[in-house]
Amino acid sequence: MSARATWATRRFTDPRFPLGSTLQGVFGGTVSNKSRKEKTLGGEFGTPPRCDIVSESLCDDTINYLAPTLEQHKGCTIIDIHPGACLWSSKLHDYLKPKRHLLMEPEAKYYDPFIKPLLDVPGSTYRHTPLSGAHPLRYWDTWKTVMDDPALLPPSALAPEDPKRKQFDPSVLLIGNLARRYQDVHRRPNSVHYSAMILQQMAWSALKGDMVHRDGLVRMLWWAPESEVYLALPTTESSRQRSNAALSMAVSMNQVIGVKAPTEAGGRYHQSARRRPPVMAAMLASRIEHSMHEKGMQRPGNRELLIPVGHDKPPGEQADDVSNQSAPVSKNGNEREEEASEKVQEAGEQVDEHLLARSKPTSNLALMQGILKGQEFDIVNPLTPTISTIGELRAELDDARARLTSFQLERLTSRIGSSKMSPTETALLRTLHFPQCGPIAESFVLTRSRLSAIAIASDMSLRIVKLEASYKLLEDRGEDVASLDTLRNDIIGLGDEFETWASTQGKLGENSAMAVDSQVAFFSSPPLLALEAREYEPLKADISEFWPRDDLMLLDMMPKARDLSVPGLATAGDGVKVAQMLLKGLMQVRAQSLPYALERVALNAAQDLIPQVPAITDPRQGGRLNPKYIRTRMVSESMIEGLVQAWAEWPFKPSTLELELAAENLASAEEPAESSKDPESVFTDE
Repeated sequence: MSARATWATRRFTDPRFPLGSTLQGVFGGTVSNKSRKEKTLGGEFGTPPRCDIVSESLCDDTINYLAPTLEQHKGCTIIDIHPGACLWSSKLHDYLKPKRHLLMEPEAKYYDPFIKPLLDVPGSTYRHTPLSGAHPLRYWDTWKTVMDDPALLPPSALAPEDPKRKQFDPSVLLIGNLARRYQDVHRRPNSVHYSAMILQQMAWSALKGDMVHRDGLVRMLWWAPESEVYLALPTTESSRQRSNAALSMAVSMNQVIGVKAPTEAGGRYHQSARRRPPVMAAMLASRIEHSMHEKGMQRPGNRELLIPVGHDKPPGEQADDVSNQSAPVSKNGNEREEEASEKVQEAGEQVDEHLLARSKPTSNLALMQGILKGQEFDIVNPLTPTISTIGELRAELDDARARLTSFQLERLTSRIGSSKMSPTETALLRTLHFPQCGPIAESFVLTRSRLSAIAIASDMSLRIVKLEASYKLLEDRGEDVASLDTLRNDIIGLGDEFETWASTQGKLGENSAMAVDSQVAFFSSPPLLALEAREYEPLKADISEFWPRDDLMLLDMMPKARDLSVPGLATAGDGVKVAQMLLKGLMQVRAQSLPYALERVALNAAQDLIPQVPAITDPRQGGRLNPKYIRTRMVSESMIEGLVQAWAEWPFKPSTLELELAAENLASAEEPAESSKDPESVFTDE
């Protein structure tokens, strides 16, 4: 498709949405007022200067879907960034009936046809300002002007240090559209995109307690280009970067609307990323269904979910899950749990014909599936201890050591080898403590690995993780200290023995480690990936519901009441700065161990800081008794928070400037660095 044809397709106005025709009449078809040349739009063909929501049904469905969560905002003050054609703004206004609704629209062409009619309505609570609430270069002073305006918000009676300023404030709602490009600003090469930059800055401002969050934490609803979804919602642990780790620290995030599923919207790398097997997708769907039921949310009957259960199957073959139904479901908790368990069992027995067709005979996929098919399938959480006595823990440890010895002698291979399976390998496969390791191993079929070996090795690693979690439980209970110390050393020794063996197994060691990481990320509380921590499913939109036609998403960002200050040592702003620099340095070497990454940030940081952060050595929180087995990409928000506070108390810490320089120097590390630069300095004036 030519660029010109693509432009014509993108600017086409659907007769079902007359607002698109009005916008085309206002803005024409060119990107720049200085040129009549037809330029490209959107996605791989470029970024349009603006994109508006033109579908009334999309707005109505979205509001009806979110209604149970929007009730708390009725009568609030709405601050609206880039309202544009104001369709979404007016629909939300009519539902919430705010006492004030500030339209922050710097583009003059929107004023007469779209904004002025709203202002002219008798008794209108709309207000307009040409100030930008999200300019790529300059908007911080704007927020002081806005927040200090008594006509918009009453002066806060809270002292600056009052802890209530870190509480959620439903009396203010921030909405905005980041599908906008400022013509007087050029991006620097390899810099973070505009929408991603604003999302990060708004998230950090929630932690610092400034801008719109100055007097309390404010919920944010952002329309943004869907091409940036991987920065907010990575689909795998290995694609986790500094930007989404930072967002997870500051906000709980849900995608409300999307055109493509996250696995399809983030470019080729993210489209080809390894996906969760059906059994884990079914468990996640059950978790989200329960959350939606608790919130009273139901899918609008005429709109599909963006990520239905079975999303890895071809269209039209998705599983018929309860969360994809629009009719109310009158089931008690036990019935829902029983139905969810049945769905997980069915998913665990699925044979993925697509993978089977593409697999190599020597990967033993079909053989492994044949052995596992028909077995009782019950997903086991490796982070939840089930052992209650020292004797039970010792017995489990001895069993695990014997199992490790048996498959070390078996010489499991990770590369192409015999398509047959020995009696010992078959027995090991039939006695997996974590049955989900079988389906998870199947996702590695295109790596030409021996899948049964991945399943057995990852099960062994998860057994060790669960032993460590059980040890921490007994330690918390204050069991016999001497016995626990011996057990601790033995468990760590078993882990060392396994990791030493895995390090000699090439791809088997790498793939089993990724399989284990996926389980730790999934079962962490909250889940490590925002996509798996979502509280409800996103709805599907069509590209024609936006003008010019483009893929947009709506993100619901709820700030977390996280305090990074340390009394007498560091303010919240200081803590945010340290968190930014730590993430910048650590995420340069995402595949390396956490102690290794910390030592690169500052000399002796690992040995001095890790003992001060309990989450790092607690497997129940995603840690390990031996922290060197935590890959940096698996660092959780509680670990970063603990490191920030430990940093403030560390007498040997380098200055903030030295920390920043160290983070910059890590850009030349072994791994490719994240392309994002400092979000406050990535744009230049024209």
